[in-house]
Amino acid sequence: FKIPHIVVERAKTPSVHPSAHVLNTRTMEVYREVNDVQKKIMNNHESIDDWRYYKYCTRLVGTENLIGVKDHFHPSIEAKLETLETDSVTRLTNYPQNRLCELLTTEMPSDYSELLTGCNFEDIVSNSTRDSRVVSKVF
Repeated sequence: FKIPHIVVERAKTPSVHPSAHVLNTRTMEVYREVNDVQKKIMNNHESIDDWRYYKYCTRLVGTENLIGVKDHFHPSIEAKLETLETDSVTRLTNYPQNRLCELLTTEMPSDYSELLTGCNFEDIVSNSTRDSRVVSKVF
């Protein structure tokens, strides 16, 4: 839509450790409109099987320490993905947040976007002298 906007990031640099990894279908639909970020994500995403099963253990090493396994796509991941794909042209995926931040930073259209790092949203709003823009905060 080419609406001028500012992206505010509290950290000065992206983390090297992912804080999240699931991108839902609606998010991927939005990324289709931003320099085709959706295609770049789908070309480099992690396997869904990497986060399908959560394993609970008493220790990090050794198979005898396994307490249980939770399948987050029970009974069938294929059926869930099929249902989602009938409603959208894209699908949810597994893509680490730290890689996503780097990708979005490089793909953000600079002609109508501004990226501010190492600052707080409240500082931007209180120091703003532009009365013509709309300010919103997402929690």
